[in-house]
Amino acid sequence: MKVTLNINDNFYPTFIDFLKHLPEVSVEVETTSINQWQLDEVVNRINTTSKNEYIPLEEVIKTLNYKK
Repeated sequence: MKVTLNINDNFYPTFIDFLKHLPEVSVEVETTSINQWQLDEVVNRINTTSKNEYIPLEEVIKTLNYKK
């Protein structure tokens, strides 16, 4: 069985340390990383887009269609 938990960052090390000592539990830490090319692309877009091309967040939210 797998369980997903949301744990406060400052409690995480203590909690994981506790779990590692339980023989019935295996701890798998998933990390997500962003590829360097993606980071580079974002920085490039930020640097090449003029401020007047930005759309205020309030405007963007009005255009979203939420599914219920």
